[in-house]
Amino acid sequence: MSYSFRGGVSLVSKRELTMHKPLVDLENVSVVRIPLGGSGIDFSPVVNPGDPVRMGQVIGESSLLSRFSIRSSVSGTVREISDGVLPDGSAVPFVTIENDGLDTLEPLSRAMDWQMMEPDSILDTICASGIVDRTGYPVFAMLGRQISSTDTLIVCGLDGEVWTSAVYRTLCDEAEDIVEGIHVLMRLFGRVRCIVAMPESAGEATDAMRAAAGSDNRIRFLALRDKYPQTDARLLIRTITGRDAAGDLSKTRCAVLGAQETAAIGRALRAGIPDLSRIVTVSGDAVAAPRNLRVRAGTAWYEIVHACGGYLETPKCLLVGDVMHGAASFTDNISFMPGQPGFVALSGEAAEEKPAEPCIGCGRCAQVCPYALIPAQVRALLENGQRAVLSRLPLAQCTLCGACAYVCPAHIRLAQVMRRALEEREENEDGRE
Repeated sequence: MSYSFRGGVSLVSKRELTMHKPLVDLENVSVVRIPLGGSGIDFSPVVNPGDPVRMGQVIGESSLLSRFSIRSSVSGTVREISDGVLPDGSAVPFVTIENDGLDTLEPLSRAMDWQMMEPDSILDTICASGIVDRTGYPVFAMLGRQISSTDTLIVCGLDGEVWTSAVYRTLCDEAEDIVEGIHVLMRLFGRVRCIVAMPESAGEATDAMRAAAGSDNRIRFLALRDKYPQTDARLLIRTITGRDAAGDLSKTRCAVLGAQETAAIGRALRAGIPDLSRIVTVSGDAVAAPRNLRVRAGTAWYEIVHACGGYLETPKCLLVGDVMHGAASFTDNISFMPGQPGFVALSGEAAEEKPAEPCIGCGRCAQVCPYALIPAQVRALLENGQRAVLSRLPLAQCTLCGACAYVCPAHIRLAQVMRRALEEREENEDGRE
């Protein structure tokens, strides 16, 4: 039996291209370029050109969050510190490091037994390890807010989109790290139950996770239907527990963490290794040999694509992430950072954007919205200038998942409509303060 939620869409999945292929190790690259920003937190460099660095050494510090730092993913020598671009085109400082190939590690601290550590010390170690979620948000900050209120830990083992299967491979190849991370989080939260959300036809991943969990009956595995956007934290909580708090996750008494972040916590607390590499997917109809790879932070995406045989033809669209929630990029000469699930290169029909046509009033956008919004109605209110009516709608529930745009037969860019409505509402609320 598999579980699901109201609304959503069944995407035409291309994950079979990569999910069952053996993992490729691309950790020994010659140069990494690590950005000191891009997640809403800016970092100041604490190294200079010519400095030797160890793998895991702090190279950038934040004045906003103490101990939450950027660390080198290789050992070697700092070549330069210069401005570079992120996928959205914004400029931040980058630290370029030549890899000496020795992987001389500077661990987070001396050898430790996390089972004897107090929750504050565990949280401090998670902070120092620099673990972030898919949005680049620091995991320790989310966990810290929920320590006293959580009774259920949900580990998301779902990919959820079209091309990327990095989470599936993480379940297969890093199952022991995930289970270690779950045990760490159980000590952090105290008496909690843990539910691992798995794909309904997980196969190899299910076998690996069950073997790693062994006889630990505190960990429950639950099959969820392959439907987008099932990875949304609120939908996971609603589907698994039936709880909903209108956007305030803290009131659900649930903490949701991705499988990759949970594995990173396991490595950090077991071996003192910061979050320096992740499993990522490179795929798309323009890629010669789509696959999953384990990649160091700061590796250029073009190098990662090269390890997948390069391009079959010049791609028309590059995405850091995937087609539903990815960020379009004008170049592949940008650096991978933990939190990014993959890189998708599209050509031909897969990259074509069809022109919008008049709305036919079919109601499909309302049918697929997990939060019972009516994007076509929002569009009409915006076009007619009915801001007062718009302000009374529960727009804050929208997560900009794009399911409405995906099913629209008129090819109306409804996700952009919802984004504009949310922005205008925020501007109006700021103006009233």
